[in-house]
Amino acid sequence: MNKNQLTLLAIAVALTVIVLLYPPYMMSLTGADMGYHFLFNLPAIISAFAVINTGKLLIQLAILWAIAAGFFFSMKH
Repeated sequence: MNKNQLTLLAIAVALTVIVLLYPPYMMSLTGADMGYHFLFNLPAIISAFAVINTGKLLIQLAILWAIAAGFFFSMKH
């Protein structure tokens, strides 16, 4: 693994942490989108009626890591 690949992996990990700290929320009963909010400082309406939209979160992480893997393997060793 060269220096560029290591830098790319560090950036991908940092972006993953950011995505996990600001997850997408949806209304628990209707499934309506409620946007992105900081995980440890939720507004009262979000903490009372919302859940993390895990489907959307997993899709975002899968796309992030697919792009990172594409760049990782395209770099020369």
